[in-house]
Amino acid sequence: MKVRLPTYSLPQRQQLIQLPRCTQSPWLWGGVGALIGFLAFILIKAQWNPSSLFLVMFGIIGVILGLWALKKWLKQYYRELEFDYSLKMEKWQKTQRLMQRYHQRKSWVNPKLRAAQLRELLQGKVLQPTGKSLAQQGVSEKYFFEILKGYFKDLVSYGGEFPIPGSQLKYSHDIVYIDPTTGLHIDIEIDEPYEGKSKRPHHCIDDEKDKRRNQYFLENNWIIIRFAEEQVVRHPHSCCKLIAQTLVDLTAKLAYLKGFSDIDELPKIECWTVTDARRMAAWKLREIYLEEMGVYKQMSDQSGKKKKKRWNNKKKG
Repeated sequence: MKVRLPTYSLPQRQQLIQLPRCTQSPWLWGGVGALIGFLAFILIKAQWNPSSLFLVMFGIIGVILGLWALKKWLKQYYRELEFDYSLKMEKWQKTQRLMQRYHQRKSWVNPKLRAAQLRELLQGKVLQPTGKSLAQQGVSEKYFFEILKGYFKDLVSYGGEFPIPGSQLKYSHDIVYIDPTTGLHIDIEIDEPYEGKSKRPHHCIDDEKDKRRNQYFLENNWIIIRFAEEQVVRHPHSCCKLIAQTLVDLTAKLAYLKGFSDIDELPKIECWTVTDARRMAAWKLREIYLEEMGVYKQMSDQSGKKKKKRWNNKKKG
């Protein structure tokens, strides 16, 4: 399982609007009061009627009260901003401490000790197949298997079959990786969005079959890595890198990543629903990427050669 580290960014303090210093001075407000008195004196000398004088005075006092309320609101607003900033800063500092502790622990891990611990934990606890898988291989499995062999040699093989409790059916693996040093067993699955001949939706996120299958193998101490078929066809080397990175995360042995420094990270593909799979079948999405990458043609050519060979043998007989 790959550890996902938090990605909180350093919070930025909100730039506050600084009110002029003079607004804090009692002389300012005294001057404003004197100005109001002076205006009132002028209005009285000008022989304004009382109602006009009242309205002018009311307007001036309203402006002063509005400015005072604005100042009070700004103080409260900036107080809340500062409190929010302090909370975010505290959270960021805590995250930094956790990340630092994580990297320290990761650097302290002894790969040999981790391997011994895994071997002890998994010994005799990983469910083993009862026989060789008889499931039909997908068109992309052979293609991907050959690339896997280039990186992981004899540690990868085609899967076996496992009895399903309470059923006559059996589960089977596409490809498995077995690490003799640690005892890790990895089930590598290649998920097609729909079946080749019937075009029925396959491996859909809103179908419970894969969830039950995953639970079965997880409870029996298998690791499951699922790739979309399009990923292993378009980016097979990046898929191998993800497997290697998973091994590094589990064993702390960086040697697994040797040879992957120039390989790009695997692009993500969203899981599909039954509706999505039907739409992809209508668009012939599988046929498009298989033909683009030469996998479909390659498999068709191999199939044609086998048929031709059988026909020649029949003619000779």
